[in-house]
Amino acid sequence: MATIKNNQSSPLKVTLSSNLDKVSSNSKAVLTFSFSDQPIGFGLSDIKVTDGVVTNLVQSKTASTTFTADFMWGVNTKSPMSTIKLDGIYTDAFGVNGTPSNTVTIKNDMSAISTITPTVGLAYNNASVTEGNSGISQLKFTVQLSQGATTPVTVNYSTADVMAKAGSDYIPVNSSIVFAPGETSKIIAVDVIGDTTYEAREYFS
Repeated sequence: MATIKNNQSSPLKVTLSSNLDKVSSNSKAVLTFSFSDQPIGFGLSDIKVTDGVVTNLVQSKTASTTFTADFMWGVNTKSPMSTIKLDGIYTDAFGVNGTPSNTVTIKNDMSAISTITPTVGLAYNNASVTEGNSGISQLKFTVQLSQGATTPVTVNYSTADVMAKAGSDYIPVNSSIVFAPGETSKIIAVDVIGDTTYEAREYFS
């Protein structure tokens, strides 16, 4: 009696490692996927990441069981860390699904981010509106930061009479706005009071 042996071994296994455990927003880590045998159907979609992005998946030219990929943080990411794991469907040469990898954790090195303080200004300084004969018209301004910050930024603002008078021509404002991390634009509004009195152009700041 002849016996045919099954060449299938245990399920394909993979070990995941990273050359760095802490990455800043302007750098990257190199991930290495080491398989127990050459995988079939392994791609970027099989890599699960809680934050950031994994790109540039490449198979080694000298070892068919080794792949590398780049990890980078997404734009304006403020997460303290990201976990990465191979948890998709890949198989061995016999079509048997491989096992998930271990989990790698990469911390966000926010200390390496530039601490340049953003400046604040108006996108357009000469805003205008027709006040009308009655009711309220809104005069809107766009407040901009020169760049996104890594922490919330509070901007205080208030109105001041020039030719227009607070209370009769417009409703005075003394308030503040908060830019969230990464945010660079906010809209503020001042209520202009309409009346039937003939007046030349009036200004406030």
